[in-house]
Amino acid sequence: MKVLNYLNKYAVTGIVFTVGLIGLSIPASKQLFIQLVPLNFLFLIFMFIYSIKKWTFQFFAFSLTVFVAGFLVEVIGVKTGFIFGYYSYGNTLGFKIWDVPVVMGINWIIVLLGAIYWANYILKNLSLNPFWRKALVILLSSLLMTGLDYFIEPIAISLDFWHWEGNLIPLRNYFGWLVISILFNIFAQTLNKMKIDFFSGYLFLVQLVFFLILNITL
Repeated sequence: MKVLNYLNKYAVTGIVFTVGLIGLSIPASKQLFIQLVPLNFLFLIFMFIYSIKKWTFQFFAFSLTVFVAGFLVEVIGVKTGFIFGYYSYGNTLGFKIWDVPVVMGINWIIVLLGAIYWANYILKNLSLNPFWRKALVILLSSLLMTGLDYFIEPIAISLDFWHWEGNLIPLRNYFGWLVISILFNIFAQTLNKMKIDFFSGYLFLVQLVFFLILNITL
């Protein structure tokens, strides 16, 4: 029964994203599935919360901090253009506070944890002292997060996630993503014994594949 539940968690997530991918790729159904994007994000959030086996105070405090910080970074970005360049959110991502969709704060948590999982996985067989291992995890995870954003950006514009001034994605955006990602990863590395399971890595991988394919089909 445990094996069945384990498989269902991955299978259901994969099926939902596959259906969304097909729906967005077909012109006749594209507009309908754009309207369903907020539900897809809610599903992603639900699966993330569902996958957490044990909510320790440390993990709750970590998640809350990243959520608040990530959301405020987006607010500052939208209001000032200082961090990423000048951009504004469309209506696709749902409910907003201060012109920023609330789901963006949660997405920072999901992307951060997934990137940390893969960074640790890639580096697991290297013999490194603790300092250099943490430093490389911070750098690699931050690069993975920025890389994911690189593939999201063209799709975000076409799906009305957000729009850039002059319809041009500034290089400052990727530099801003890298800097913010490094800061979040440094914070994550200050916490002891925070386990990140494969499902967080799976959610990151699913998003990466999702946007990679949309870059081809849209």
